[in-house]
Amino acid sequence: MTNSKKQESCKTTAICNQKGGVTKTTTTANLGIGLAMQGKRVLLVDIDPQADLTTALGWPDSDALPMTLADIMEKTVNDEEFDCYGAILHHEEGVDLIPASIELSGMEMSLVSAMSREFTLRSYLSLIKHEYDHIFKVRMDADMLDMIESVKQYGVLVPALVRPANDGYQMIAGHRRQKASELVGHDSIPCIIRNLTDDEATIIMVDSNLQRERILPSEKAFAYKMKLDAMKRQQGERTDLTSVPLGQRLSGKTSRELLAEQNPDSNTQIQRFIRLTNLIHRRVSTVMKSRIYNRLTKRGVINEVYIRKVYGKSKQIRFISSKTVCPVGYVQTKHPMFKKKSVCKYTVEGREEIHENLKFDTSGLLKLMRIKETRRSIEYMDNRISLYAAQYGKCAVTGQYLQIDELNCHHKTPLKSGGSDRYDNLIIVHVDVHKLIHSSSPETITAFLERNKPDKKTLAKINELRVLAGNLTI
Repeated sequence: MTNSKKQESCKTTAICNQKGGVTKTTTTANLGIGLAMQGKRVLLVDIDPQADLTTALGWPDSDALPMTLADIMEKTVNDEEFDCYGAILHHEEGVDLIPASIELSGMEMSLVSAMSREFTLRSYLSLIKHEYDHIFKVRMDADMLDMIESVKQYGVLVPALVRPANDGYQMIAGHRRQKASELVGHDSIPCIIRNLTDDEATIIMVDSNLQRERILPSEKAFAYKMKLDAMKRQQGERTDLTSVPLGQRLSGKTSRELLAEQNPDSNTQIQRFIRLTNLIHRRVSTVMKSRIYNRLTKRGVINEVYIRKVYGKSKQIRFISSKTVCPVGYVQTKHPMFKKKSVCKYTVEGREEIHENLKFDTSGLLKLMRIKETRRSIEYMDNRISLYAAQYGKCAVTGQYLQIDELNCHHKTPLKSGGSDRYDNLIIVHVDVHKLIHSSSPETITAFLERNKPDKKTLAKINELRVLAGNLTI
């Protein structure tokens, strides 16, 4: 709910970003659950064909669901009749969800020829938004069970109150009676239709629910705040100030004093209830922080190779349940590099560009292709050629260009230790480096260090390969 002079029936927030891995799903789930903890009714809509939000909330097999957002949009575009509440899933933490599926990726082509395609989702949400403009939750408590039994025997004795909204009606009072009727199997309930403003609808909704025998303190607090704001707007007072210091209207009484006269709680009690809404906000913030903070630790091991390579040097790395959490502020991006139009294998100039981009002498690659080792597998021979091209004919440790007689293809994990001839287990290095990786002789190690004088970065690479080979670091 908002506190603008013309109160909106429901607030819609879009969380989107074309870049992946920027916590869109995490933000949406936590924000939605946080708002639900504040007493608000929340609907989450997953519009990602990958269905990450649907999976995160406990429905991993979204393709098996009977109805998803793709089905809703397809029926909306084709103007077919469907149950607008049929796809809504109810989560145990108090939020509702409209799930997505991979079929959503094909909707883009269907929407190309659709009229007003940019309003397809909005038109559907307009049918159900009024259901999320109510701060009182329908709970399956003892009173609700009694109401279900009463509706089953006698039907709905007291009509619900609705007002015209869009192409249908918005329910103001009677949500519990409606829910009980749905559970019993009735497809309609008696209603009274009235033309009400937003503020009038808010006051009636609050009054009808405050009469309940059992009501949560948080519900009463938000109800009093909503009604007080509506009364202030009806009196024409500013909403950014409290009502006490202002010129008092209506026989010198403030809105809060009038509210106290209409309800069993005193002026002071109502003031305390309204203050409780701020405490609830802070409490929710504290709970959300503690849920993460108490599990967040600086100690852990980065098991993912890519994360260790890209983010491993960051001091902001954290761990939750052995999972690595990367800092968003450390994410580094690169400008996209477009392919040059001149690069083409069908022209002389284009082939020259390709050969120039190889950045190493292709004659060495041809010599390597002609070398045959009968004791090695075909996979080893092919991957060695691929590695030579990928490393531009350089040693992976020292970075120097290699002649064919200086080249060795090293197994990171030795074959005797369970290694293989796979591409990711091979690396092209200088013959001296290869000897140093496998050497356990102090004389050989000392001679290499004195001759080459490797820096810390080069020595770290050598030690990493020595550990994988089963040797001690230098």
